[in-house]
Amino acid sequence: MKILERLQLNNVHFEGASEIGKTTFSSVPFIAAGLLSAAVCSLYLKLFLYSENVAMRVFHQHEWQLLIICPVVFVLATWIVRRFAPGNGGSGIPQVMATMMADDMVAANPSETQVNPEMVSHRFLNWRVLPVKILSCCIGSLGGGGIGPEGPCVQLSAVVFRMTRDFWKRVFGTELSFYNMLVAGGAGGIAAAFNTPLGGIMFGLEHMAKSHVATIRLGTIEAVIACGFLSQLLNGPYLYLGFPVLSTVGWRDLLLVLGISFFGGIAGALFGVFLRKIICWRRNLSTKGLYTWSVIAGLATAVLIIIVGESALGSGHELMKEILFKNEPTTVFHSALTCIARFVSPLFVACSEVAAGIFAPSLAAGAAIGQFFSQVFNPSIAHLSAICGMIAFLTGMTRTPLTAFVIMMEMTDRHTAIFAMMLAAIVAFISARAVEKEPFYDQMAEIYLGRKTVTAGVAPPSAAPVSKPAEAVTETDTDVD
Repeated sequence: MKILERLQLNNVHFEGASEIGKTTFSSVPFIAAGLLSAAVCSLYLKLFLYSENVAMRVFHQHEWQLLIICPVVFVLATWIVRRFAPGNGGSGIPQVMATMMADDMVAANPSETQVNPEMVSHRFLNWRVLPVKILSCCIGSLGGGGIGPEGPCVQLSAVVFRMTRDFWKRVFGTELSFYNMLVAGGAGGIAAAFNTPLGGIMFGLEHMAKSHVATIRLGTIEAVIACGFLSQLLNGPYLYLGFPVLSTVGWRDLLLVLGISFFGGIAGALFGVFLRKIICWRRNLSTKGLYTWSVIAGLATAVLIIIVGESALGSGHELMKEILFKNEPTTVFHSALTCIARFVSPLFVACSEVAAGIFAPSLAAGAAIGQFFSQVFNPSIAHLSAICGMIAFLTGMTRTPLTAFVIMMEMTDRHTAIFAMMLAAIVAFISARAVEKEPFYDQMAEIYLGRKTVTAGVAPPSAAPVSKPAEAVTETDTDVD
């Protein structure tokens, strides 16, 4: 009897050790891909920062040169995308979501013949995307346009995770979940871009895996830990924005927060609507027409920067830090101009096919809105107003309230204002739905797959990879941002 009990006990230990080994083995590709993704994104972010600093120096020394530089870099960045990786301009988040959507459609309906997930994946997540995305975005930022690096980080990270999955299958013969790897990749990209591990996890769960939270949570957390850890080793344990000083929030202050959140959510939703319409209009342009409008967009961006000043330059990172820390005096009129500039600058960029994210520009637009409201009504809570404006605008555009306030809380480390941040996210989410029910990225992903048109008379994109192989793509194909 004792021998039998001992054998059973040993068998339990063996099964437990086997289960631990399986779990550890299944975690390796997520961790490895997270480390590789962090290295790629860190290199890209350093190059992007260098490009923005060059644009800043040009503005301070020879601002009129922007009238030449902006059109040239917009055309060059557009050509790079169209020539080497058609369909991969813009932020990159809709491309990743379209790939996931195609995989989800086939998983739910195996008889689905309209969408081929492998073709979609090969088109949007092939190795060429890595150099093309980095070069196009960094070159475009030399002109000082409203270009953010965060969205491209999501696609770059997803490409790394897709390549890791393919490698793992070839070497070990193990089929990893395609969907889970892409969600983990997207989450890791946000974590690396903003240095916000929790924000990356929330983005992956709330935006990219709305119906698959239970199955992807472990891999996502592992990927974010690996990606976030190496990013901090390479870039330092920095806060994206720093430590703004926030005063105690009173009941009167909450009324202003409500107003900023309401209008910020509407502004973010309208921004998504205008951006989508511009993209669909642009898709009907000929090649010559596209390059012509790229020149016009570059000139418009240069004129905007010259008129408004440094606050209209680049992704808006410097503007956000200035509003939150420097407290430099400015007029209500200039604050209003800054709001307009930060709103329209990314729209100018969308007239071309530059690889350009809209996360940072959205945050900058929200910060400008918060600054304007605080100047008009209560300058004593300028920092809180800016933070709530950033949360509201981003929520209005993405419809991810949890992600928006978690990212802001991590970027500023201001837990004292967490109630106001949560309130801003909720109010903005509600007000944005009055303008547009569907989130911007979701609609763009469906347009990529040819499943949805935005306005009457606009056909689904001819470049949607639902019926033609990736190798048949030509330079005439265009993209959706």
